[in-house]
Amino acid sequence: MNREQPTIITRLKKGHQDAFRAIYDRYHQQIYGFSLKFTHSPEDAQEITQNIFYRFWQHRTKIDPQRPLEPYLYQIAKNENLKFLRKVAQDKSLRDQLYQQMNDSTPTAEQEMIFAEYTSIAQRAISLLPPKRKLVYEMAQQQGKTIREIASLMEITPQTARFQLTQAISFIKHYLKQHADLTLTLIVALLTQSR
Repeated sequence: MNREQPTIITRLKKGHQDAFRAIYDRYHQQIYGFSLKFTHSPEDAQEITQNIFYRFWQHRTKIDPQRPLEPYLYQIAKNENLKFLRKVAQDKSLRDQLYQQMNDSTPTAEQEMIFAEYTSIAQRAISLLPPKRKLVYEMAQQQGKTIREIASLMEITPQTARFQLTQAISFIKHYLKQHADLTLTLIVALLTQSR
């Protein structure tokens, strides 16, 4: 598509739907597959894919015909999938649903390798926490204890336990942002949240 891309993009920028259709036909399956890796749900992946191509059409006038099209499309795809993951992170029922879908699906070797790499980065971040903060985090996230239980076991107030947990999570997220791709940071964050 590289040789004909400037012509297709020029036509797309002028609003020619046949140019859009040609791009859609060429990239739809790839973008859908990309979204499915995040959502583990064919319905959600299809909806996100439609949103991606809608955004692509909306912003067609900003496309540079001299630049490769695929990275531009994948940037939109990444943004739309991040939007979906942020929504999931804020909604417990959606988070539980995604977690279940991820458990029900058989991960690919690539997904397992990526998850292992980012879990390792998260573990490094946890190891850098001050001892008491690390203990609060581990009790909450790994042992599933409530704030009240942690406070009682550590003989601190629930407010102190909550503050320590908030600080720990904030540090880990910041560390991941510095050392990992944001998309996968959100996935790891989803999997480490209390369910």
